[in-house]
Amino acid sequence: MQDKDHHIIGTNYKDMKSLEKLKHEIATSTTGGISFMDIFELYPKVDGKQKRVVMFKIPSAVTTIPTGWKNRYYGRDGESLTSLSQEEVDRIRGQKNGTGQSRL
Repeated sequence: MQDKDHHIIGTNYKDMKSLEKLKHEIATSTTGGISFMDIFELYPKVDGKQKRVVMFKIPSAVTTIPTGWKNRYYGRDGESLTSLSQEEVDRIRGQKNGTGQSRL
């Protein structure tokens, strides 16, 4: 895979108050109430202009526990996100954790 150059262009996506509401919405829509651990706003200077960057700190995925959004489960297929079948969700749940024991 070829490396891609990334350039900071900035965003005007939601103010901090709206981002906190988004954090709550995500917690109520994901299985297990998962949401951002923190939200950061940065203002780096790029080409002499200050740009707004919003970063989300998210928790690591837990092995054997699939995360769903509004009771649907998704997985990566290359660069795309696709729905997982019930068989795939069950396979994830049946994986062994680091101790060699299946988690229930």
